[in-house]
Amino acid sequence: PVVELVRALLKPKNSGVRLSRIWGHDRHSLKELQDAVHALVHEFFSTYSHEKAHKAILALEAPHYHHEIVRQLFNECAHKYAEEVGNVAELLLSLVKEGVLALSEIRLGLQQIQKELPPMVAEFPQAQKVYETLAEQLKVSVSA
Repeated sequence: PVVELVRALLKPKNSGVRLSRIWGHDRHSLKELQDAVHALVHEFFSTYSHEKAHKAILALEAPHYHHEIVRQLFNECAHKYAEEVGNVAELLLSLVKEGVLALSEIRLGLQQIQKELPPMVAEFPQAQKVYETLAEQLKVSVSA
Protein backbone atom coordinates (compact mmCIF):
# COMPACT_ATOMS: atom_id res chain seq x y z
CA PRO A 1 0.00 0.00 0.00
CA VAL A 2 2.77 2.51 0.83
CA VAL A 3 4.56 1.85 -2.45
CA GLU A 4 1.32 2.41 -4.37
CA LEU A 5 0.73 5.68 -2.52
CA VAL A 6 4.24 6.89 -3.32
CA ARG A 7 3.79 5.96 -6.99
CA ALA A 8 0.52 7.85 -7.08
CA LEU A 9 2.14 10.93 -5.51
CA LEU A 10 5.13 10.85 -7.86
CA LYS A 11 3.22 10.28 -11.08
CA PRO A 12 1.26 13.51 -11.69
CA LYS A 13 2.67 16.83 -12.84
CA ASN A 14 4.32 18.95 -10.11
CA SER A 15 4.71 15.94 -7.84
CA GLY A 16 7.95 17.26 -6.38
CA VAL A 17 6.28 20.45 -5.24
CA ARG A 18 3.41 18.52 -3.66
CA LEU A 19 5.75 16.15 -1.87
CA SER A 20 7.86 18.97 -0.51
CA ARG A 21 4.70 20.54 0.89
CA ILE A 22 3.61 17.23 2.39
CA TRP A 23 7.03 16.74 3.97
CA GLY A 24 7.08 20.32 5.27
CA HIS A 25 9.91 21.75 3.17
CA ASP A 26 7.91 24.56 1.53
CA ARG A 27 8.74 27.65 3.60
CA HIS A 28 7.08 30.23 1.33
CA SER A 29 3.66 30.64 -0.20
CA LEU A 30 3.36 30.69 -3.97
CA LYS A 31 2.66 34.44 -3.88
CA GLU A 32 5.81 35.06 -1.83
CA LEU A 33 7.86 33.04 -4.31
CA GLN A 34 6.35 34.86 -7.29
CA ASP A 35 7.04 38.25 -5.71
CA ALA A 36 10.60 37.27 -4.80
CA VAL A 37 11.36 36.00 -8.30
CA HIS A 38 9.84 39.12 -9.83
CA ALA A 39 12.02 41.32 -7.60
CA LEU A 40 15.10 39.20 -8.33
CA VAL A 41 14.59 39.50 -12.10
CA HIS A 42 14.09 43.26 -11.97
CA GLU A 43 17.12 43.65 -9.72
CA PHE A 44 19.23 41.60 -12.13
CA PHE A 45 18.25 43.73 -15.13
CA SER A 46 18.99 46.87 -13.09
CA THR A 47 22.42 45.83 -11.80
CA TYR A 48 23.50 42.70 -13.72
CA SER A 49 24.94 41.53 -10.42
CA HIS A 50 25.46 37.78 -10.34
CA GLU A 51 26.32 37.93 -6.66
CA LYS A 52 23.00 39.58 -5.73
CA ALA A 53 21.09 37.09 -7.88
CA HIS A 54 22.92 34.14 -6.24
CA LYS A 55 22.09 35.42 -2.76
CA ALA A 56 18.45 36.12 -3.64
CA ILE A 57 17.97 32.64 -5.12
CA LEU A 58 19.54 30.94 -2.12
CA ALA A 59 17.33 33.03 0.18
CA LEU A 60 14.24 31.64 -1.57
CA GLU A 61 14.99 28.17 -0.17
CA ALA A 62 12.81 26.76 -2.95
CA PRO A 63 14.87 24.69 -5.41
CA HIS A 64 11.66 23.21 -6.81
CA TYR A 65 10.77 26.72 -8.03
CA HIS A 66 14.04 27.56 -9.79
CA HIS A 67 12.59 26.78 -13.22
CA GLU A 68 10.37 29.82 -12.72
CA ILE A 69 13.48 31.99 -12.41
CA VAL A 70 14.60 30.74 -15.84
CA ARG A 71 11.14 31.44 -17.24
CA GLN A 72 10.88 34.94 -15.76
CA LEU A 73 14.39 35.92 -16.86
CA PHE A 74 13.48 34.84 -20.38
CA ASN A 75 10.16 36.69 -20.32
CA GLU A 76 11.77 39.93 -19.19
CA CYS A 77 14.52 39.52 -21.76
CA ALA A 78 12.07 38.78 -24.59
CA HIS A 79 9.81 41.72 -23.68
CA LYS A 80 12.36 44.44 -22.92
CA TYR A 81 15.96 43.34 -23.03
CA ALA A 82 16.44 41.14 -26.11
CA GLU A 83 20.01 42.37 -26.48
CA GLU A 84 20.77 41.10 -22.96
CA VAL A 85 20.20 37.40 -23.67
CA GLY A 86 23.95 36.82 -23.30
CA ASN A 87 23.88 38.25 -19.78
CA VAL A 88 20.95 35.99 -18.87
CA ALA A 89 22.76 32.92 -20.21
CA GLU A 90 25.92 33.92 -18.35
CA LEU A 91 23.97 34.30 -15.10
CA LEU A 92 22.23 30.93 -15.47
CA LEU A 93 25.50 29.17 -16.29
CA SER A 94 27.18 30.74 -13.27
CA LEU A 95 24.28 29.61 -11.08
CA VAL A 96 24.74 26.03 -12.31
CA LYS A 97 28.51 26.21 -11.87
CA GLU A 98 28.11 27.44 -8.28
CA GLY A 99 25.55 24.73 -7.51
CA VAL A 100 22.79 27.27 -6.90
CA LEU A 101 20.63 26.08 -9.79
CA ALA A 102 20.21 22.53 -11.09
CA LEU A 103 20.53 21.86 -14.80
CA SER A 104 17.21 20.01 -14.59
CA GLU A 105 15.52 23.26 -13.48
CA ILE A 106 16.99 25.10 -16.47
CA ARG A 107 15.73 22.33 -18.73
CA LEU A 108 12.27 22.50 -17.14
CA GLY A 109 12.21 26.29 -17.50
CA LEU A 110 13.16 26.03 -21.17
CA GLN A 111 10.48 23.40 -21.75
CA GLN A 112 7.86 25.70 -20.26
CA ILE A 113 9.11 28.61 -22.36
CA GLN A 114 8.95 26.47 -25.48
CA LYS A 115 5.28 25.66 -24.77
CA GLU A 116 4.43 29.33 -24.21
CA LEU A 117 6.41 30.63 -27.19
CA PRO A 118 3.86 30.55 -30.06
CA PRO A 119 1.40 33.07 -28.55
CA MET A 120 4.27 35.18 -27.20
CA VAL A 121 5.89 35.47 -30.65
CA ALA A 122 2.67 36.99 -32.00
CA GLU A 123 3.08 39.91 -29.59
CA PHE A 124 6.89 39.95 -29.31
CA PRO A 125 8.43 38.64 -32.56
CA GLN A 126 11.94 38.78 -31.06
CA ALA A 127 10.92 36.13 -28.48
CA GLN A 128 11.71 33.25 -30.87
CA LYS A 129 15.23 34.54 -31.53
CA VAL A 130 15.79 35.24 -27.81
CA TYR A 131 14.71 31.67 -26.98
CA GLU A 132 16.93 30.11 -29.66
CA THR A 133 19.91 32.23 -28.60
CA LEU A 134 19.40 31.43 -24.92
CA ALA A 135 19.04 27.69 -25.53
CA GLU A 136 22.13 27.69 -27.76
CA GLN A 137 24.24 29.66 -25.27
CA LEU A 138 23.15 27.38 -22.45
CA LYS A 139 23.73 24.31 -24.65
CA VAL A 140 20.85 22.58 -22.88
CA SER A 141 18.81 19.99 -24.69
CA VAL A 142 15.15 20.60 -23.93
CA SER A 143 14.15 17.08 -24.93
CA ALA A 144 16.60 15.31 -22.61
